[in-house]
Amino acid sequence: MYIGRIKVREPIAAMKGPVLDNKYKRKVQLTGSSTYIVSLPKDWIRRLGIKQGCEVLINIMPDNSLKITPLISREKGEEPPRIKVIRVKDVYGDALVIEMISAYLAGYDQIILEYPVELEHKILEQVEKVQAKTVGLEVLEEEPGRLKLYMIVDNTSLSIHESLEKMMSIAVLMIDNALKFLKEGKEVLLQSIVRKDDTVDKLFLLIMRQLNQVLSGRIGLDKTGLKTYPEIPYFVIVAKSIERIADHAVLLSKYITRIDKDMDIYEDIYELLDAAKQAYMISIRGFRLHDTRLALKALNKIVEAEERLENFRQTLLPSDGVTSIYPVLESINRIIAYSRDIVEATYNLVTYRELIGYAEQKERT
Repeated sequence: MYIGRIKVREPIAAMKGPVLDNKYKRKVQLTGSSTYIVSLPKDWIRRLGIKQGCEVLINIMPDNSLKITPLISREKGEEPPRIKVIRVKDVYGDALVIEMISAYLAGYDQIILEYPVELEHKILEQVEKVQAKTVGLEVLEEEPGRLKLYMIVDNTSLSIHESLEKMMSIAVLMIDNALKFLKEGKEVLLQSIVRKDDTVDKLFLLIMRQLNQVLSGRIGLDKTGLKTYPEIPYFVIVAKSIERIADHAVLLSKYITRIDKDMDIYEDIYELLDAAKQAYMISIRGFRLHDTRLALKALNKIVEAEERLENFRQTLLPSDGVTSIYPVLESINRIIAYSRDIVEATYNLVTYRELIGYAEQKERT
C-alpha cells in the first residue's frame, strides 16, 4: 500500500534527521513581521517528490495539532494508480473472493488476476461474487489467463453519511418484509430480503473502503461527512451492526418458512420480531440525530424486547417444535443485541463530541 508516494512498509523511524518517537522536532521561526514558519523534513519531501512551489493542505485538528497533506493531483498523472496483482495457482473457494475484497477495501485502483487458462470459468465465478458485493469494480481488460478490474467510481461520490442512511433504511425494509410474510405468507417478500442484503453489503464495503482511504490520507475527512478522526470507530460499529442485522433478516427469511402457520405461537413470533424492529428503528434514529434521549428510549425498548423474548423462550415446550423455532428466535435476539451496540455507539459519539467542544443541533422528537 502507498500513501502518496510513501511505501507504508518502510517505517517513518527509518528516515534520517532529528526524530523523537517517530516525530520530527522543529523550532518555530518568525520571518518578516508576522509570518511564522516551520521547516519540513527533507526525507519526507524527497519521498513525496515535492518541489519548490508545490502546495500542501494544512488541517487544524480538534486537538489543535496540524495535519499536512501534499496536494498531488492524480489527473496530472503525478500519482500512479495503486495496483494489486493476484497470481492464482489454484482456486480455494471463497479465499480468492476474500483476497479481492481485501484489495478493494485497502483502496487499490486496479486488481489484476493472473491464472492458468483452464481455471478461467471458476475464476470468473469468483469475480462475479466480488462484483455483486462491491460498488464500481468492473472488468475492463481481459485476455486468456489474465483480467484486470478497475475501480470506476469516485470514492467520494456517496458520502459515508449517505451510505449509512441507505443501509439503515434498507435494513428496516428487510425486517418489514419478514413481518409481512408472517401476516400474508407471500414468499416473494422473502426473496426481496435476499436482494436487499446484497445492497447493504455493497454499501458497508464502500464505507470501509472510504474510511481506509481517509486514514491513508488519500481522501480528506471533509469529503466523508465526518468531523474528526476519532469518530471513525463509532461509525464502523454502527455500519457493522446494521450489516449484521441485515444478515439476520436473511436468516429469518430462511427459517420462518419452516414454522407451521397453524401453530399457536405464530402470532407470538410476529410480535417479538416487531418489538425488535421498533428497538432498532429508535436506535438508528438516535444515532442519526446524535440524540442521547432517543438512545435512552431505544435502550428501554431493547430491555423490554429482551425480556419478552426470554419469557417466551421459557414457555416453549418440546412439543412446540423448538428445533424450527430456535433459529428464528436467535436471529431476533441478535437484531436486538446489535441495536444495543448502536445505542452504545451513539452515547460514545455524543460524549466524545462534548469533550472536544462540538455543540450539535438536535432535532426534537
